[in-house]
Amino acid sequence: MHGSRLLLTLRLADSQACRGDPDAAVEVARPVIPMVVAASATPIRRELARLRTRLGGRFDELLDGF
Repeated sequence: MHGSRLLLTLRLADSQACRGDPDAAVEVARPVIPMVVAASATPIRRELARLRTRLGGRFDELLDGF
C-alpha cells in the first residue's frame, strides 16, 4: 500500500479517536497496522504515535494477532 494511503488511514483513525469514538478508530486502523509497523517513513511513525497516545490502553487491540 502506498505510504500516503497509510498516513491518511491513520489520520482518519486519529480523527475518530479525537471525536471520542475509539471503537471506530480501532476498526479503521486495524487493517493497515501490519504495513504501518513495517513502514520506515517518519510521518507514518509519528501519526502512529499520536494514535497510540489518543487510544491509550485501547491501542493494544490494534496489535491483537500481530
